[in-house]
Amino acid sequence: MNSKKLLAYPLVEELEYRQNIDSDQLNKMFHSIEESVLRAIMRGSEAQDLLTRLNLATESSNTAMATKITNIAGMLDLSSTTMFATGYQSVTTYTGHSVNQDKVAGHITMPFVTGKNLSKIPRYDSDNDGISDTVSPSVKIRVDNDERAQDDPIYNMLNRRYDSFWVEQLSANTDHTIEIELPPSLSKKFNYIELLPLPVFGFDIVSIKYVDLRGNDQEIIRPSRMPKDGPCILHIAPKQFNNIIKIVVNSSTGVVGFTNIDIALVDYQNTSQTFYMPFTGIPVGDKDISVVLDFYVDAPSTNYGNFIRELKLVTDTSDSSILETLEAKTTPQDFSDSISLAGKDSLYLKVTMQEIDLTTPIIYGCTITY
Repeated sequence: MNSKKLLAYPLVEELEYRQNIDSDQLNKMFHSIEESVLRAIMRGSEAQDLLTRLNLATESSNTAMATKITNIAGMLDLSSTTMFATGYQSVTTYTGHSVNQDKVAGHITMPFVTGKNLSKIPRYDSDNDGISDTVSPSVKIRVDNDERAQDDPIYNMLNRRYDSFWVEQLSANTDHTIEIELPPSLSKKFNYIELLPLPVFGFDIVSIKYVDLRGNDQEIIRPSRMPKDGPCILHIAPKQFNNIIKIVVNSSTGVVGFTNIDIALVDYQNTSQTFYMPFTGIPVGDKDISVVLDFYVDAPSTNYGNFIRELKLVTDTSDSSILETLEAKTTPQDFSDSISLAGKDSLYLKVTMQEIDLTTPIIYGCTITY
């Protein structure tokens, strides 16, 4: 809700006992009192609206998180003989190299070129604080074909401020389409989408679509390992679109929302980058292992090797001990020879990756079963 701007009248003047006062001065004083009361009522209404939405977000988030934790606990097998390297853990980069690590999404990509992460959502600085966090009125949002007014809280999800959000009670167990229409721009390309749901794990993002230059809906393929109810941060091959993105959501409770949505064209560094992902739960001794790499590239599998140039299991970040050289494929890789971890207290997955035509590989991690 946006406040109606009220005129600032002089404060009520302090009058002396039996002081004469003309009607114009008295009217101004009463008008000042009236405006103060109205201002307090409007701010109280805004605070009540925000509190209602915060309560809805908090209660639904707590419920969703409790359910998620219960589900995960039911799947845990503490006797499982596995070790993991994941994008949630801090990684070590090769000297002079860098990566973009997103611990919200749990993945690693090629680093961005400074100044070339160009959002497609126009924003401007409305309060002269040097931050462009007000969404342009040229942006339109529709929910189930119903266009929302510019002062609707739903526009909060586009302003890139992490202290604002949109959450709303819609009908439960029903697909709802959130359509974001952007103004025309010189570049029709995008290769990055960020969706941070609220409540996290509280509803499914059923599909993400864009309208192509012919006016047809095209669904964006997400990695199969990406949960439908969690943060969705996608690095994809550049797509040409007609300024419209459609997000279909479905909630068993009807509560849906987002803290942030962005659509951008990102330019990545075009020189290869090398990093090391540490494993946890390392066993002792000789082991026969099966390795599953967890990554995604929005490209044919036959081209994976062009994006992921090197994959090795090493025991340190100086490459003094290379245990296995892997191939860039997502199916299990079984080795007939054992690897020896005797006397070793560390194990890393070494990755060298490359950007091609504004497309980056997304590295999630690696699982080893022994």
